Amino acid sequence: MSNNTLVHIRPSVLIRDKIAKLAATIPLDSLTSRGPTEKEDVHVTLFFAGELDVDREDEFEEMVRSVADRTPPMWLESRGTEILRRFDASIIVATVEGPGVTELNMELSQRWPDESIQQFKPHITLGYLLPGVSFYDVTAFHFRWIVRNIHIDFPERTVRIPLRGARHD
Repeated sequence: MSNNTLVHIRPSVLIRDKIAKLAATIPLDSLTSRGPTEKEDVHVTLFFAGELDVDREDEFEEMVRSVADRTPPMWLESRGTEILRRFDASIIVATVEGPGVTELNMELSQRWPDESIQQFKPHITLGYLLPGVSFYDVTAFHFRWIVRNIHIDFPERTVRIPLRGARHD
């Protein structure tokens, strides 16, 4: 388990299954040893808090809850891929779009100023490409889903937080 804390959106089981199947179409000889993203790992990171002191977890959770309480459910879509460059890695991702997702990231970033604000590009990682692999054409797709909850992954636990007015799934 990672020592990092992150806030993320976890699509429905059906969407996670479809995205994992899409990731599995990428030839293994194009990917690092991590392989394609597995169904249980499909998510959209909203905010990366890094290594958070355990004595600040309650404060962080309360901050995320206060943001979620003001954020209505939102529709997200994924319909294309691109290659993102992160540090020394090339990552093939499914792009994610939808009203509210960037604003949610901005509010979390402003409310937790301990972490440097990074350029936010909503996406779902499909796999990490080997050096020298610069492009992979994935079959056309279009996924759309509603977001009613966000999640916090702490090193030892995960917390699900409903968005404003969302019914509990």
